[in-house]
Parts: sequence; C-alpha cells; structure tokens
Amino acid sequence: MASLSDREAKACESNPIRDALDAFRLDFRSKFDSVDLKDITDRFIKQLLAKLHPLSATMQLPSRQSPQSLFDDLSGLFPRFSSGPLNVEGTALLLEKVINQAPDHDIWCAVYDLVTPTTPPITPRVTISSVPDTPHSFGSGTVHNTDEGRKYMDAVIENEMKHHIHLDLLEFFTAFFDSVNGLPHLVDVVFARCWLCDSYMDSKPPAQPLLESLTSDSQL
Repeated sequence: MASLSDREAKACESNPIRDALDAFRLDFRSKFDSVDLKDITDRFIKQLLAKLHPLSATMQLPSRQSPQSLFDDLSGLFPRFSSGPLNVEGTALLLEKVINQAPDHDIWCAVYDLVTPTTPPITPRVTISSVPDTPHSFGSGTVHNTDEGRKYMDAVIENEMKHHIHLDLLEFFTAFFDSVNGLPHLVDVVFARCWLCDSYMDSKPPAQPLLESLTSDSQL
C-alpha cells in the first residue's frame, strides 16, 4: 500500500473524515458479515466512492497523476468503474479500511492505490537480430560441395565422433545381438577366416557373376 508524503499527510490531518462514513458502515454491516467481494454488489462500491468524493480532503490532497487534485482522480474513476471492473485488490483494501474504521491516513493511502491505473508488464519485443540466421557450429556437413581438403576434415570428424564412440561396454553384444539366431557361430567363423588370411586380397570374396559379365572384354 502506498504511503503519504509530508504534503499529503498535512492535508489529511487538516481535513479529517470524522463521521462522514458512519452511515455507509452502518448500511454495509446491516447486510454483510465481512468484507467479501463475492457478495458485495457494485452499488455499495459506488456508494462508498460517492461518500469519499465530496470530502474536503480530496480537494486538498494532490493528484499523483496530474497537476490537479485527488478529487479529479476520483471523478475519473467513475467512468472507469462503469466501463469495467475496478482493481479488485485495491477495492477490497479500501473497503476493509473503511469498514474496520482504520485511521484516515490508511484510508487515503488505499484511495491512492485504487485510483492509480495498473500497468501491465511490458513483454520484450522479438527483434530480427535475436533470431540466429546462420549456424554457430561447424560440422562435416558444412563443407559439403566445398574445396576443403581432407587434412582439414579429420579434425572436424574427430570432434563430431569423439563424444559418440564408446568402448568396453558391458553386455553390449547380449543386449543388441543376442536375439539373432546363429549369430555367435557366424561371428566365430568370420573371425577365424580373417585370422587365416595372409592379406586383404586373399580375404576378398569372388566377384559376382553379373559384375564379371559386365566387365568382360565382350561388353567393353
């Protein structure tokens, strides 16, 4: 809740409310047990503002929005109230202060809170510069169809792969390949054949018939 400045406090002390709101309190208490906005009608809120508006203090208390007085701020509050709901928290606070007979200082602080327009938070605008137009990383795909040589690509590929290659993973074969029928025996045969081969040329499979026919002298 806002506090009063020295000038506002002096105007408040010089123009006490006294019993100006007693009739409103009596009428309110005859219909409501507590300050609950769910049950309070607009008529009572308008009635309270109408009681506060002509008090001499409103002419002496300065406006916080213009060079005029709080009287003018309250005058501008009525059209806002007719066009839509008021500040719920501000309305509840003012009703609570008035019904509970709070000091004049607290009542006028609540009035200032009510007449001050609430400003919605400003959402930052998205600018073009905040949207990345080019990639920030350099990968092997970046140099596709370029003149980059292999000596430059080795470091790039190594950087891409070093975090994705894992060695000595326990139970890796069992987890991924154990369900393939006959695979362990086939692996043993392949490794045994590779072990017996003396060179890469010896381990090459024979050429496919179709490939041999296409590369024969009669087809060239």
